[in-house]
Parts: sequence; structure tokens; C-alpha cells
Amino acid sequence: MGGLRTLMVTRRYWPQMGDDAACRLATLAAGLRRRGARPHIVAARYAASWPKDLSVRETPVHRPAPAPRSEWSMPRYTRALTNWLREQAPAFDLLYADAMREEGAMVVEVARRAGVPSVLRYAGVGDCSDDAWWATSRAAKRCMGVCLKADAVIATRASAEQTLLSAGLSRSRIHRIDDGFVPGPPNDPAARAAARKALANVNSDLFVPVDGKVLLTTNRMVAEGGLGDLVKVLPELLERHPQLRVWLTNDGELRDDFFEYLRGCGVRSLVSMPGSFGAVDELLLASDLYVLPRDTDGLEYYFPRIVGAGIPAAVVDTVETRRLLAESFSQAVSFPPDHPAAIRDALETLLSDYPQSQKTARHIRQTALQHSFGESVEQHLRLFCRLTGKTLTGNSMTAEPLL
Repeated sequence: MGGLRTLMVTRRYWPQMGDDAACRLATLAAGLRRRGARPHIVAARYAASWPKDLSVRETPVHRPAPAPRSEWSMPRYTRALTNWLREQAPAFDLLYADAMREEGAMVVEVARRAGVPSVLRYAGVGDCSDDAWWATSRAAKRCMGVCLKADAVIATRASAEQTLLSAGLSRSRIHRIDDGFVPGPPNDPAARAAARKALANVNSDLFVPVDGKVLLTTNRMVAEGGLGDLVKVLPELLERHPQLRVWLTNDGELRDDFFEYLRGCGVRSLVSMPGSFGAVDELLLASDLYVLPRDTDGLEYYFPRIVGAGIPAAVVDTVETRRLLAESFSQAVSFPPDHPAAIRDALETLLSDYPQSQKTARHIRQTALQHSFGESVEQHLRLFCRLTGKTLTGNSMTAEPLL
């Protein structure tokens, strides 16, 4: 197994900045490495001062090409990355792309030329999905045609599988591998108090009163992130629950707008915007509630971690969240998309009988963990070994994330 060398290509690799997709990929790479594989990450370089080679959590990361800044710079990026991949591909057993876009097309073409297998992953949901991107231009349509020639394509949910079939990909090359759920850190009063103290020592805005509760959200502060709907109802929610503290983690272009709105409403002191977190265990320990205001962000890494930690959550009701939670969705507190008042009501439901909310969250966790992250890693390894002819040896083990 130690000989399985995998080159994993993505556009952005910022797990330390709280990027949902990057955190998921980092977790997968860590799981593969713990099973004896040797994954390398390839991503774009967003500043000339950034090093071209480094190591993030023991995983080698390469940034050979400057990131594209516009459609005009995309050809330069693809040429530079393609040339680098052609030089490096013979040293690897398999090439993998984290989305079916420009990088996916490069991986397919370079892998065919190098005589190694190519594996792509269908990424995104709704308007942020690969399928939606394919319809944006002729160039995107051409990328789709090349991506559909990959040796294997991973679909993480039923809707992705159906989209790939509709695009003309044969069922034999579609491999259903769910992302899986990870057990959260052990939660007890002492651990909770220690986590809150540690976070408050780092950032005084994260101080929580002894009898306070923390509402956590991780969606990015962008128009498509859904946080605007949540922010609208926070003043009313906090007036009813003055001991509640709200942590809006991660960042985005709307941060200043949210800051000014909450300050104008007089609740800024109860809402913290501490930025991004690469490691989330202490956040999970310190939090009492979670809200997922939209499914365009958080479904790949953050929300599954919340579920695995057994934290009561209010979740947007969409096809994707229903499919993620499966039979457990009927137990979850949910609300329709783009409906601020419904978000407020869902959070009121969680707070009105918090012990029952905890009990329900633990039950959802127990069901979700039947689809474990460790099994997802094993399925990736089986697919990679089948394509490369490598032998999977050793006993199966549960891979815990490093993030």
C-alpha cells in the first residue's frame, strides 16, 4: 500500500482559512496517508510571494502555477499547470481532480498521456455545482466533454449520480462514495469549560457567560452563503435570549455590512466575527447550537462535523440536506430557504426545549455515524487500488481528521 502515490489537483487549497471544500480534501488526504498512501496536493498560487512547495499537516502541497485572475488569464494558468503535471505525472500512480472543471480536464488529458488512471469528483450543489458551471460557456462545455472521459468519476450523493448519467457518463465509471461523518470530540462540562476558556484567551470577543449558550454558524459571508437571512433576525432573537452568544466564523465580502447592521441594532457585543478556524474541535466543544442557512456552503465538511459532534442544529430544507441526513431529516429542525422568520422560529424551537434538542441531536448523530468517514477513505483506497493494480493491505481502520 505504501507505493500508492496519488496527485490530487484542486483550484484552492486553504484548509487553514476555513474553506469548506479544502477542509474536506485535507481530511481525505490525512485519512489516505494514515492508511499508508502518499497523497500530494496541487493547487494554484495566489501571490508571487507564496512558496511553490510546502507541507500542510504532513501532506506535501505544490503550487506551480499562478492562479487565474480572469477568463483572460485562464489559458496561461492551464498551460503552466498542464506543463507541470506532464513533468510530474510519471512519478505518480494516479491523478485525481477535486472538481470537473478546468483542472479535471487537465488531469484527464495528462493522465492519458502518462498512462496512469484519472479520477475526478463531481463537486458543488445547485448554482455552485459542476453541472451549473458547464452551462456557462463553450469552454466550460468543452471541459465537461473531456472530464466525462475520466477513468472513474466519484459521486458523493444520488443527485450527482443522476446528473452524471444524464450527461452521458456510463454507469460503470460512476462510483458512489459518500463523504461520511466523523465522530466529534468527547463533550462533557469540563471539556466545554476548557474549550471556552482557551478560545476566550485567544479572542476576548469569544467570552461566554457561565449560563450562556453559543450559536455557531460557519457559512462564508458572501451573498450566496445565506448569512444575510440569519443576520436579519439576530436582533429579535438576542432580545428574547440575552444570554445567547452568536459566533459568525469564516469571512467574506459582506463582513463589514453585517458588522454595521448589528452595531446599528445594538447587539454587536453579543455577536462575534472571529474569522476563520483551521482546527474546529474547540469550536465544536464550545458550541450549543448550529445553523446552516443555505446549502451552498458547509455541506462538505462543517455540517457533517456538527452532526458527528451531536450538536443541535437548525438546517435549511433542500433536496441536498434531505439526502445528506436521509431518514434522520424528519427529526431535524428545518426551515425553508430564503425565509428569515423561519430561521428565527427554528432556533426558537431548539432553545425552547434544549434538553430535548440535545437528545434528538444525539439520535441523529448515532444514525449518521453508520456512514463513517473511515469507510469513505476505505472506498477511495479500494477504487484507487483497483485502477492502479496496487494491493490494499493491512486492516481497516477508522481515520480521524487532523483538522
